[in-house]
Amino acid sequence: MITLDAEKEAKSAGNIKVANTIMIGVLSKYLHIRTETWKNILRENVPAKSIDENIKAFEIGRNYSNNK
Repeated sequence: MITLDAEKEAKSAGNIKVANTIMIGVLSKYLHIRTETWKNILRENVPAKSIDENIKAFEIGRNYSNNK
C-alpha cells in the first residue's frame, strides 16, 4: 500500500489542481508504460498553459518515496 498526501504535494508544487497528476505519476511506476508515453498523454490532454506544471507534478509522483 502506498500512502500519499497528494494535496500537500500539489500545494508544495504550487497548484492544488495537479494532485491527480501526482497520483498518476505514482501509479505509473507500477504499470509497464514508458514514462515518455505518459508525458505525451499529458501534453495531448491538458491545457497548453498548464502542461509544464502537470509534467512537473507527474515527475513528483513518479519520484515519490513512501519513506517520507
